[in-house]
Amino acid sequence: MKNDERRVERSSGRNDGHAGRLIRKLALVFLAFAVVAVVLNCALAYVSTRDTFLQSEAYRLGQVGGYAANATPQALPSDALQAWKDNADELDPATTYDQSLAETQGLISAYNAEVDRLKGSEEEATEEDQDRLDGMLAEYERKSIPLSLYSLDAMLDRLRASFSVSRLAVVVPDEQNETVLYVAEGISGDQKRGVDAHFFGDEEQRLKADYPALWEAVETGEPSTDPAFAPDGETYAMYVPFAVDGQTWVYEVSMGTDELEAAVRSQVASTVVVSFAVFAVCLTAMLLLLRRTLVKPLVALSSQVRDYAASKSAAVADVIRSQCYPKDEVGDLAANTADMIDELQAHMDDIARMGAERERARSELAVASRIQLSALPTVRPPFSGCDDFGLSASMHPAKEVGGDFYDFFLIDQDHCGVVIADVSGKGVPAALFMMRVKALLNQLLREDLSPDQVLARANDGLCEDNEAGMFVTVWLGVLDLRSGKLVYANGG
Repeated sequence: MKNDERRVERSSGRNDGHAGRLIRKLALVFLAFAVVAVVLNCALAYVSTRDTFLQSEAYRLGQVGGYAANATPQALPSDALQAWKDNADELDPATTYDQSLAETQGLISAYNAEVDRLKGSEEEATEEDQDRLDGMLAEYERKSIPLSLYSLDAMLDRLRASFSVSRLAVVVPDEQNETVLYVAEGISGDQKRGVDAHFFGDEEQRLKADYPALWEAVETGEPSTDPAFAPDGETYAMYVPFAVDGQTWVYEVSMGTDELEAAVRSQVASTVVVSFAVFAVCLTAMLLLLRRTLVKPLVALSSQVRDYAASKSAAVADVIRSQCYPKDEVGDLAANTADMIDELQAHMDDIARMGAERERARSELAVASRIQLSALPTVRPPFSGCDDFGLSASMHPAKEVGGDFYDFFLIDQDHCGVVIADVSGKGVPAALFMMRVKALLNQLLREDLSPDQVLARANDGLCEDNEAGMFVTVWLGVLDLRSGKLVYANGG
């Protein structure tokens, strides 16, 4: 009983320690699923967002290039490229458009002032005055040529800043040599005139294998539709060709890859936050639902099973049936548990009843054994007044009672009968048959019959009403006490 109590206590402690583990396991499984789903969602969002941003940026860069390509030819003087080449010495990367504009405006103001002075003078203009005016006008025209380039450069700077592109450059491609000549470039202020900036006259090698989109735009005369990844891996570029004085120029509109990645990461970060929030809400709702519909009913059922283990009371089954378990697998488990308790209790009642019956049968067999042993001769010495011989015997049945027996008795004053027999089978049937054989042999020996005659008549008597087909093996002897002669017979 103490062992049962300790076992119940250990079981109760173990179940208390395990309480809540199911919900934690479910939470961990769902959390792992949520992490995997969020990671996959982020990966898909990154790819999708990157493609979307790339396409939108390509469209925007194309618009910027197209706008610049439409505006540039109208803003350039005739044969501007050749003029810039002829006056390359006048072009200075350190000079800005505002500086050049102020210088040309000063020149024209000085020219106009000189013209006004000569007009207001009473003296006629001399040839020297005219040469000076022509020189001032030639200086103005010479300074105006760089101004148009600085103006184009400033326009590109404004467009780049207005449309937030990393770089906006106009180049003249040389398809035969696979090079480009830089005309102007709009870049951010901190890069202006830096090592990464280009100025008029700079040339770069642009191999067709490395810049297929550039040369395709030059050959077809159509702007590129998809952003081209630069060989340096740092920029995406769109190419918009246009014609100036019958020559093909190309606008390169570029955006840094780090800018694109930053925009994509920002969008993906928002997606991650939203995804985690959604999964957190779903996880909370799922855990609350599981706790209500699964964990709490299972905990209650487990507690009731522990109560039955401790009390062995069949009333626990009625308690389980009285609880409002959900109509699902948990409810089926509770109903089956209640049925199992009823069946187990009935089985335990049957075991108790069979134990009582076995104990009663054991008691009855013990009594039968004592009765059987008491029917065997046990007197020592066997017969009073007979000192010429002695007899001794014992029997130990395989079960409580059996069919083996012996007997010895005085038939008359001069003869002693001895019987040793073995009835077929064991147990109570053999014992009953033994008693019948013993009584029959004792009776027939007292009728002054020889041993063989006794066995023959006993055989006839035992065959009657022997539906069970039982038989006995017998050794029967008659001792003549006067002569010591033993006559015997055996049969089976």
